[in-house]
Amino acid sequence: MKTSHRVTLAALLLAAAPVFAQTAAQRLHTLADEMLEREYDLNPAHETFAEGAGPRAGRAIVDLSLGTQSRYRALYSGLLARLEGIPAARLGDRDRINRALLERRATAELESHQYPLRAISLATPIRNPVNTLVRVGASSQPLRTEADFDTWLARVVASATVFDQAIDQLKAAAEKGWTSPRSLVEATVRQVEPIAAKPAREGPFWEMAAKYPAEAGARKRAAFEKRYAEALERRLLPAIGRFARFLRDEYLPKARTTSGIGSLPGGDAAYRARIRNYATLDLSPGEVHALGLAEVARIRPKLLEVARGLGFKGGMRELSAWIQSNPSNYPFKSGEEVLEYLRKAHARVEPALPKLFRRLPKATFEIRLTPAAVAASSSATYSRPSADGKRPGIFHIPVADPSKQAAFWLTALLMHEGMPGHHLDIARMMELDVPRFRKVYSVTAYSEGWGLYAESLGQELGAYADPWALLGRYSGELHRAARLVVDTGLHSKGWSREQAIRYLVEERGATERSATVAIERYMADPGQALAYKVGEIEIQNLRAEAQRELGPRFDLRDFHEAVLGEGALTMEMLRTRVRAWIAKSKG
Repeated sequence: MKTSHRVTLAALLLAAAPVFAQTAAQRLHTLADEMLEREYDLNPAHETFAEGAGPRAGRAIVDLSLGTQSRYRALYSGLLARLEGIPAARLGDRDRINRALLERRATAELESHQYPLRAISLATPIRNPVNTLVRVGASSQPLRTEADFDTWLARVVASATVFDQAIDQLKAAAEKGWTSPRSLVEATVRQVEPIAAKPAREGPFWEMAAKYPAEAGARKRAAFEKRYAEALERRLLPAIGRFARFLRDEYLPKARTTSGIGSLPGGDAAYRARIRNYATLDLSPGEVHALGLAEVARIRPKLLEVARGLGFKGGMRELSAWIQSNPSNYPFKSGEEVLEYLRKAHARVEPALPKLFRRLPKATFEIRLTPAAVAASSSATYSRPSADGKRPGIFHIPVADPSKQAAFWLTALLMHEGMPGHHLDIARMMELDVPRFRKVYSVTAYSEGWGLYAESLGQELGAYADPWALLGRYSGELHRAARLVVDTGLHSKGWSREQAIRYLVEERGATERSATVAIERYMADPGQALAYKVGEIEIQNLRAEAQRELGPRFDLRDFHEAVLGEGALTMEMLRTRVRAWIAKSKG
């Protein structure tokens, strides 16, 4: 890249007050909104997850009809063609960023839809439509008024068709040689069958009925419950039952015995595309694997040093058993006690945040339990606040068995999912003057890289005064480093599920159960787990560079503003933005 181009890109990434080329900018914004609306038409649940109440809240959660993949391809190829008619030179600074990110999304999605990855994910515990519908109703669908409940009922009825569509998608992918790993199908059957078998008033979907507004009165509640129970019994639960029987009786015998997508037709190219999409850097699987091994070797001595201070005398293979042998690490008798622990940790950290940040988000933050029906196979998640301000940012933590919930790593997890992690980053971005699509879609290496970087900030915030909490912080970082090894091992090097689980148990010190949940997640979503460490390393390197270049003029709050101030960016764009800030600060 020529120097003049570097200067131009640096200037635009500093996001000075833009002077819009109105016609081009308006066309760009219209195109971005059109893309988002068409995506919402194909995936209405995403509108609900991202923005709360919306015009599609009564529609089926997703369109899985055959031919959907070609509609996605037409959408993104058409968008890229129209973007060519909006030259970056005719846009202001921020709109050049918007254009670059819009082009990146369309390119990545177009590449992704060349393979039936999303189809086979329908037979996994974290991506199947039952899991999605439960999460929509439990955490995102607005359920405050009588009209809201009528809309939810309409969605439940409409979504019954999704399960037959999912069957068709899985059959079509299988004809191309693409199936889900057998272990994931088995786990999905274990999750879905009990939901289909329970009476309507005892299953996870009945929990939504409990929220019916009291002011509507007993008669209206009873009438709604009658209609809702009929919809569940006659439409939704039979459809889920058909899906469960298909998975068990027809699909499971055909499911592949390999664990990674590298064994599938075109799987190697598909995995490289996933790395580019999630890491936003052109890294080979071998480079990522080597980076993971180096990071594991760097972090593990720090973890063991803290453990030695707490009395541990063994090696990594014995670490999980030693942790489990300490009853003080398992103090919980209920999910509510876990929530209370996390809320107290948040209350300790929140007052110290202005020491590290010049601006905090306005949106409120809540910590809730993951719905019980899907908790056993779920990871902790953060849901962004809705654009209308009615839904807070929410950290959902899965607690399948409170007595087995370790306390030592919860503080680091909170740093990641809450503040200074996802809530601070994403809720702040929601307040920026950027197009809707940028508030809806994250750049995974940026958002998850920031979340992991935020865990390290817990030390500067005083969150790890307890050495057990510090052990949890290093345990979490080691886990993200090990992900680079096992994800590439599974999808590029031909590792089996069992081989990857053994690596996490023996080299990372995980329990058998936690390692199994983690590995099945990476099998279901190839490449996603790479983004955490790749992004965190980039942010840490940029911080070290800024400290080296600015010396005593370095202010951590200003560095964080440089990283967060323009919202989610690719790693190359983030480098340019931060280096432009460094140059400006020196000058």
